[in-house]
Amino acid sequence: MAEHIGIVIKTESSNYAQVVTDRKGACGGCQASPGGCRSCLTGAKMESRMTNPIGAEPADLVKVHLSSANLFTGAAILYRNHLRLDRNAYAEFKSYVRAGV
Repeated sequence: MAEHIGIVIKTESSNYAQVVTDRKGACGGCQASPGGCRSCLTGAKMESRMTNPIGAEPADLVKVHLSSANLFTGAAILYRNHLRLDRNAYAEFKSYVRAGV
């Protein structure tokens, strides 16, 4: 289970809150390779919208829990969407080649 300490920056009336947390060590140093993701270069803070079952208010410190199952499910969804985008880009490229553009 992943745990992060964050600060509530905004609450919404529908039991949601915007929380800022520090980005943890997801970086494996891939920025050194030509095709690396470079996500570690975007900043050390991450802002997320999440449920607020405890009624936290702006400026409150909160502990955010993310189960391993949800973490892996989210990663799989992002990976699948990335593959779908790549296929769409390839199909568009093929249509340009056929049209002689």
